Amino acid sequence: MPERTGPDDGRLFEYPFDFEAYIQERMKEIDDWDERRFAKTVLLDGLLRVMRVTEEKYRKLEERVYSEIENETSRYAIQSTVISRADYDPTNATLFPVCADDLTPPAPDLQTVLQTAGQGTASPLETRYFHCDAACCRRLAEQAVFCGSIETDRGSCPARFRLTRAQRYREALSHLYGLFLYNAIPWTTVNSCYFDKFFDLSLDAVEEEPEPDAKWLGFQVDLGEWAQYAQPDKLPLWNLEEISFSSKDFVMPCIDSRDYEHELPVTEFGEENGFLVECNTEITGIRREPGKILLRSPNETFENWTGYRVIPGPSAPSLRYTEPVLGNRKKQTFLSGCLDRFGGRLHTRADLFRRVEELEIEGYLRVKGFGLLDADAGCPSLDDMNWFAKDELFPLEKRRILYMEFTAVDPSCYLNDAMVQFVVSQIQLDEGEYRCVGVLV
Repeated sequence: MPERTGPDDGRLFEYPFDFEAYIQERMKEIDDWDERRFAKTVLLDGLLRVMRVTEEKYRKLEERVYSEIENETSRYAIQSTVISRADYDPTNATLFPVCADDLTPPAPDLQTVLQTAGQGTASPLETRYFHCDAACCRRLAEQAVFCGSIETDRGSCPARFRLTRAQRYREALSHLYGLFLYNAIPWTTVNSCYFDKFFDLSLDAVEEEPEPDAKWLGFQVDLGEWAQYAQPDKLPLWNLEEISFSSKDFVMPCIDSRDYEHELPVTEFGEENGFLVECNTEITGIRREPGKILLRSPNETFENWTGYRVIPGPSAPSLRYTEPVLGNRKKQTFLSGCLDRFGGRLHTRADLFRRVEELEIEGYLRVKGFGLLDADAGCPSLDDMNWFAKDELFPLEKRRILYMEFTAVDPSCYLNDAMVQFVVSQIQLDEGEYRCVGVLV
């Protein structure tokens, strides 16, 4: 529910006021005991009861107003973190692997590795997480090739290795975006600070071919200055769980006499969660009602349709889950709830500050200021976290620049510049008139 701007106790006044204590104190000034008894009957048993009833009705009215403007998209807030593979807790019902295959990566096969070396389909030997800022990751992606060797039971062979961003996590984000569109849920930028720090290490070429019957033992690679940041056996988690559901015994025929309306009760999965239905050509319509999702389909029955459950609440802690949980939940206020519900945008500096400060960045960044620059000002663009949702109609380079400056709460935090990317990407969604640029000062 949106944050209340009035008093916490819900009273009629904008300041705490205790009617009962006030009346008791004033009655002590009445010397005549009979008059005091009469005043007590009138004031405490009469007027005070009226005030309590009025306050209760005011409280219920206030709750009704807030519930009506509550932002439904808060159920679809995405959170993520990074852990060591050995520390994964399968009993944690709030965080799940972005790619389930990360839990049991396949062992490399020497012949397959050699056949796909240097190709776009090269099998990754290992995925490493680089504990460094986004600028370092960009430089790492530019260098890409490193020297090393592959180890076999017949000896080692000099080789070159290539680092490329782990595309499976980007594909997972792109797929999630498609799910939001398919389910008619407004998209909010996912804070993917962690995802772009994963790199796949694959074989680029060997200088000496191993013997035909050699068996794979491992590999060695010299990452140079990047070795201090590389962390193997890491995997990202997020609060998205895949679920499966089948048709119920009773279905409702649609009025067109061709389709059926299937009911997906969400109470069994947790009504407070958000739910997304996988894109399916057999589904011709999706409708939401309190406690259920109604799916329209020409099929009278179906089995194992795929959906996803978003657990928006605070993530449950597990042992050795030490990295911060980053999310895209917005702080809900009465004003933001009204604007999201009824549409419209306040094009003011104050509203721009408000929209930035609604994001979960208070532990990392502070907004210093904004400015408008000409399109040819020469400001370099940051990587957009919404790269899959580009506006191709109006080129970015032709737009005026909305320039944003930030300061770091902790300058030593390696997530700072990625958090700037997150903020700029979200503001870019709202401000299509400008090309948004952010800088850390």
